[in-house]
Amino acid sequence: MNNYNELRDEAFKVATEHGFYADKVTFDYCLAHITTELGEAYNAHRKGLFPDPHRMTRLCVKPKSIRDRVFRLKRKNDKELFFDAFDRCIKDTVADELADAVLCLLSTAGYFELDIDKAEPNGSYRRFFGKWTFGDNKTACERNLLDKRFDRARRIRFAIDYICKWATSLGYDIDMYVDLKMRYNKLRPMFNGKKY
Repeated sequence: MNNYNELRDEAFKVATEHGFYADKVTFDYCLAHITTELGEAYNAHRKGLFPDPHRMTRLCVKPKSIRDRVFRLKRKNDKELFFDAFDRCIKDTVADELADAVLCLLSTAGYFELDIDKAEPNGSYRRFFGKWTFGDNKTACERNLLDKRFDRARRIRFAIDYICKWATSLGYDIDMYVDLKMRYNKLRPMFNGKKY
């Protein structure tokens, strides 16, 4: 992940177009949303919900099986095809929820106009993600995100960097999943079908 502020602006734009941040919110409110996404990643991991990006590619680009071809033919257009393929192959998986957490961090930075490109992550850390459980990594990320000794931009930057390294340790290309989730969110209804 390179240009944080550019991604921040895009994530914030998509979020506001879908009704988020229409009312004034606090930073703590946003943190609750971010930690919820990390909790959803934890639950997905506990349930063994892992993404299948190769099947999504087959559904969207070159369907091989009869079943995949029928799936493709039943969709009206490429947007509907992408949306349905994402629902079947990526939605609610560990990678999807980690990408959600990154997008929440980015849109929060957009709402509070934080320059996260210039922010130094709060402290250097050496973490061997594989030595720790999924829950340990979730808690470590949240602990640093909630650490009020550091300014908001540093906390956001730390959490994004942490999630990216954590996702990489799990074998996920988080940049790809963030991009896919952003495309998916653009096609969703207001509040992504939720109350708020």
